[in-house]
Amino acid sequence: MDPTKVAVIGLWHLGCTASAGLAESGYFVTGVDFDKKIIEDLKLNKPPLFEPGLEDLIKKNQDSGRLSFTADFKSALEKKKFIVIGFDTPVDDKDRPDLSVIYRACEKIAHYAADDCVVIIMSQVRVGVCRDIKKFILKHNPKLKCNVVYNPENLMLGQAIKKFLEPDRVIIGLENESTRPVMEKFYQIINAPKIYMDLES
Repeated sequence: MDPTKVAVIGLWHLGCTASAGLAESGYFVTGVDFDKKIIEDLKLNKPPLFEPGLEDLIKKNQDSGRLSFTADFKSALEKKKFIVIGFDTPVDDKDRPDLSVIYRACEKIAHYAADDCVVIIMSQVRVGVCRDIKKFILKHNPKLKCNVVYNPENLMLGQAIKKFLEPDRVIIGLENESTRPVMEKFYQIINAPKIYMDLES
């Protein structure tokens, strides 16, 4: 697998920023979403909500060939070393998260991802969900070899691109320590302290 190729699932504020930011950093990124209208708009360089500089960054990287968008999960996920789950986790009026779209995405990962891929969860989820996601993926495809990493993003509206490309620090929760060198290489593009811990921490 080519370690420069990344899939980003979920293309609202977080996913669009991550897609454009990773492409700007030199990765070849395929963004994918269940919402075909979002995909068609992004192909025209129109993100689903306004973020200063995001439209220009999407256009720049689509024009360069480093960023593309599709509604086809198979083509988006196959042969990708890194798969980012980048949904802005929806919550109800009592601030309870709805993880259904994340698990729906994990079914696609189970069906189409390649062995030795790294699933990077950027969506904000409660403690324990990352391990549940790994179990869920393996339930749908027991033969798949993959590692789950938690890299929670909390991007600020109006400053999302800067916060993504120039963070104060990068928090990386590892399922197992063997994934650390892979993530160190993945995040060498970001000049900020990397703080490693386990998934729950």
